[in-house]
Amino acid sequence: MDKINCNVKKEFRTISPKLGTLEEYLTAVFDLFISKGRACKHSGFSLTLLAMETSELSPIIAEKCSDILENWRLLLADGLFDRDLPEEVCNPVSEWLFTSIQGAISAHRIHKDEAFLYNIKASIRFISTATPETLREIFSRNDGDEIVA
Repeated sequence: MDKINCNVKKEFRTISPKLGTLEEYLTAVFDLFISKGRACKHSGFSLTLLAMETSELSPIIAEKCSDILENWRLLLADGLFDRDLPEEVCNPVSEWLFTSIQGAISAHRIHKDEAFLYNIKASIRFISTATPETLREIFSRNDGDEIVA
């Protein structure tokens, strides 16, 4: 897990300084995770799936996976901030995109359908063209918002 983490963080950091626009940055992040997802398909290993499978069986492994995945998400949030996204939406947008990418990779592997991946890539254009006010409106958390299981 540490080797994968180091590799992804190294590649993630090469994206940040090189790409200027928000769309270029988000597309590069998407492409990085898709390439890693495809590599995992061949090796049979996925950090996200490992975290899901071990969450109840091995809290130590699940916590390690969670820490790594959260670190990657924070790198994404930092990259959003570097591209002048309002600070209060950087975390919610990074949470949305990161979990969407991870879900799309998992759904793609399960259903063997790339439509899940294309849908996320298409949504990048939506986020990239939204005004800061629209992003605040969409990603603001209200105290009254409740998630029903």
